Amino acid sequence: MLDELGTAGRKEQAERLLDEVAGTRPPVRAPGRLLAARLGGREFDAARLERFEALAKYLADIPPGLDIPVALVPSAGNGDGTLPFFEAYFSNFIEGTEFGIEEAEAIVASGTAPANRPADAHDILRTFRTVSDPVGRAVVPTTAEELLELLSARHSAIMGGRPEKGPGQSKAKANQAGSYVFVEPGLVVGTLVEGFRYAAAVPPGLPRALYALFMVTEAHPFDDGNGRVARCHMCAELSAARMSRLIVPTVLRNEYLQAMRQASRHANFELYVRTLAWAWRWTAAMPWADREATMGRLVATNALMDSTDAEHTGSRLELP
Repeated sequence: MLDELGTAGRKEQAERLLDEVAGTRPPVRAPGRLLAARLGGREFDAARLERFEALAKYLADIPPGLDIPVALVPSAGNGDGTLPFFEAYFSNFIEGTEFGIEEAEAIVASGTAPANRPADAHDILRTFRTVSDPVGRAVVPTTAEELLELLSARHSAIMGGRPEKGPGQSKAKANQAGSYVFVEPGLVVGTLVEGFRYAAAVPPGLPRALYALFMVTEAHPFDDGNGRVARCHMCAELSAARMSRLIVPTVLRNEYLQAMRQASRHANFELYVRTLAWAWRWTAAMPWADREATMGRLVATNALMDSTDAEHTGSRLELP
């Protein structure tokens, strides 16, 4: 066959190349990035990395016309007031774990789950414990290995009430949202490791937080709980930079998901940054130190409205 193609003289070269790719023969030259990853057992999703690199470049030099705050300091109650509760409450609401506020508060206060919805209640309780930890809520990775360990630990902490979801364990099968398929299971570790390289070029604070959120969401490393873990990771970057955390309230759910889709599918990073920056402004301006004031502002800013109802009525998230 090689003789017929006129490539008989390249047989040895072709065989050597195939052996190098298969890992049965050491490469003659220094391997490229993809081959090196494969030889190390950490293949990655090349298309996702291109998107990560593009986002990192955008976040490193956000267009000034977007008027994105450089820094927003935490308001009173950011760590020990009502913010941790509502961070956990809204993060779960986005994923469809819906409770009334008073019911969720009772779960957190008692530390026990009602018999009728034990798994959902544990989601609220465990997320709250994770985001209210004064130390753990601000831990960020300094190496790719620390990133993998931290994501696993946070997933285990948040999803520990659902043993069937493999708390702390990487997904074994592909997952998707509608027709959009996230990173394949065998490529998750490599994609996160390589994606972490770009984070160093992104300024700390909101830019790096948004990069972290997008990277973890796109990799979708676990069977379930990926959104909660990704938002926890995002807020840790903000806390580590001594800035206000970022909450996505119910009214902003559809806009948030649409912004994520636009960034994922079309590299529309402007909508992504604008949407999350607005939620950041809102979070930083809320009076989290006092429950009564918090509840009043949640209503006044439309934060508790169903996002679809808000779209139909022309309502939006207002700043306090």
